[in-house]
Amino acid sequence: MTARINWFAVLLAIVAQMAIGFLWYGFLFQAEWMAAVGMPPEAAGAPGSMTAPIIVSVLSALAIAILLSLIVNRGAVGGFGEGIKWGFLLWLLLALPMHAIPNVWAGRDTMLTIIDGSEALAALVVAGAIIGLIRPRGG
Repeated sequence: MTARINWFAVLLAIVAQMAIGFLWYGFLFQAEWMAAVGMPPEAAGAPGSMTAPIIVSVLSALAIAILLSLIVNRGAVGGFGEGIKWGFLLWLLLALPMHAIPNVWAGRDTMLTIIDGSEALAALVVAGAIIGLIRPRGG
């Protein structure tokens, strides 16, 4: 069976991923993340162009939501649990290693991998749950 994409679910998954990133890096772990990347505390909220990071974040969230849709909606089985399962598996087998490998090789603070990896886990599981809940028509 071919996978179908529910574009409304994709849009909601993008919004959810962006909201999680905003909370993670803007409030919950801002100071810890800034310290882990070596950014001085006074740089928080400093004027600067946010255009490129926002564009990259939205495009990445779009790609992730489409990939999750293609995986979760590939057959007759789907739903909330399937979305969470695939979000978790993509985190464990793809996102976490892609955060950990360059950080370990660069000798960066382990906290950076923990913060980035846990944000990826939250974003992928929530996006997967949304994709799984809002199935394409006829699916």
